[in-house]
Amino acid sequence: MASIRDFIQLLEQKKMILKVDRPVSGQEAAAIIWELNERKGPAVWFKTVDGSKVPMIANLFGEYSRMALALGLPEDSTARTIRDYYAKVMRERSKWIKPVMVDTGPCKEVILRGDQVDLTQFPIIKWAPHDGGPYITLNGTISKDPEFGRNIGMYRVHVINKNTTGIMALSMQDIGVHLARARQRGEAYLEVAIVIGMSPSQYCASTTKMGAVSEDEYDLSSTLSGQPDKLVRCETIDVDVPAEAEIVIEGHLCHGELLQEGPYGEWMGYYEESMITPTFHVTCITHRKDPLYVTGSMGHQYGEGEVFRYIPIQSNLYNVLRNAVIGFRDCYLPLEGRGYKAVVQIQKRYPGWAKQAIYATLSAGYGCSSVNWVTVVDEDIDIFNSGEVYFAEATRVDPELDVVVFPGQGVYPLSPAARMRYEAKDLGHAQGFTEFAWCSKIGIDATQKKADELRRATPERVMPDLDALDKVRKDWKLYFKE
Repeated sequence: MASIRDFIQLLEQKKMILKVDRPVSGQEAAAIIWELNERKGPAVWFKTVDGSKVPMIANLFGEYSRMALALGLPEDSTARTIRDYYAKVMRERSKWIKPVMVDTGPCKEVILRGDQVDLTQFPIIKWAPHDGGPYITLNGTISKDPEFGRNIGMYRVHVINKNTTGIMALSMQDIGVHLARARQRGEAYLEVAIVIGMSPSQYCASTTKMGAVSEDEYDLSSTLSGQPDKLVRCETIDVDVPAEAEIVIEGHLCHGELLQEGPYGEWMGYYEESMITPTFHVTCITHRKDPLYVTGSMGHQYGEGEVFRYIPIQSNLYNVLRNAVIGFRDCYLPLEGRGYKAVVQIQKRYPGWAKQAIYATLSAGYGCSSVNWVTVVDEDIDIFNSGEVYFAEATRVDPELDVVVFPGQGVYPLSPAARMRYEAKDLGHAQGFTEFAWCSKIGIDATQKKADELRRATPERVMPDLDALDKVRKDWKLYFKE
């Protein structure tokens, strides 16, 4: 799909989007979206929020059937099927499609500079009562480095006034790398564009951790959509943005101007403390003549923020662990675990393999930065069924022998379980922003134990004759009269 409008039109055809024609407040809109998350409901289109003339659309990606449609897959695709497709595209980099530059596009139908710049014209809302202010949530934050090239990420954006925001730019994120390198070059700021209303594939790419900082997310998004992304150069900065986008906010991200932003009700379901971020000064806003403000909630476990992040994060972890874990069969990050718990399935052939899987998982990429808890299970456990995982944890674990606790280490700063969060300036780091937290990790070997592990073997699991069970399932209706 070339644009978010194509996707919205598809959802309208399938009656997967509700419309709210009466004016509502930002608090009402946030509550409606939360309730839709609770009910695992459809997308929603608000005609008027907080008096804004710009419609607000949310929850577009808040359910797996809609994520499947966004990626061109059958509507009834399972979470695993979507993950497998995305992971395969990620691995086949030689087949990736390059974007193309065009002279102009719908995102430039209106151009606002100077005193015309005003973020308050859009329905940017305060999502939760204790948030530090309104936040732009569902965005593509785009920057460029002379050597590494372009980056599209999705970072929280706290709107301070009509032309100033904060942008979370951690050193472990690509935007943080770009910002640090701009500082090293003696530049006072990094040129950044905040894009609202990108295509579904561009949104997916923006939340994908690429294999290297030099890889271009536009290559991935072009491949996911099956056609080259059309890009245009911004008006006041040297940054390339999607020509079909709804709204583009151009500006300067100033590493020398520290901003105490937040707190904010984050995707993991907790308010996170205030953070120190660089300040973003808006230089220009361009948008369609009839723009749509596309946004999403970030606090509900079945909200758009969680469902949407699932696919890229799961795919990345799957691709890493399939090479790093001996005997790997599958892995899963349950939505309820908010990305901090991983379940890894292995074919256990030799003693101690489950602990090797724990070590490999917690030392690999996302596992190292974010996962606090990893459980390793056998092939007979359906890792997508939490009841099966609980069964393995409860019946195959001798805590003294099968639980490994790792001492605290630096982790992703938005970990609510972390004992401490550090500001870089307190540790003598040049950037001075909030950088990381400190948290221990746990690994649980919930595999069946064998006699060659010098312990009592796990008893055989009770099951009926499997051939008979398979026959019964196939012929189920034949056994009962209607």
